[in-house]
Amino acid sequence: MYKVELSSQAEIRLSEIIDYYTTYESAERTLKVIESFNNSFNKIAQSPLLHKRFHSETFTNLEVKIYSHFKTYHIYL
Repeated sequence: MYKVELSSQAEIRLSEIIDYYTTYESAERTLKVIESFNNSFNKIAQSPLLHKRFHSETFTNLEVKIYSHFKTYHIYL
């Protein structure tokens, strides 16, 4: 199993997402979101190469994978 490390920018964004749910949603919903992100990170750690490739005209030479989370958030590998 691989280790998932977030960039400082990703940590800030994840904190903002959790803060939003804490402010505008129930505690139960917030815990489900946190648990869901943790499950996603675990799936990525187990199989980082299985996710679809991210295509961009700007970043044609990068080997970037994308993992969709909640159809709203995307995790780039």
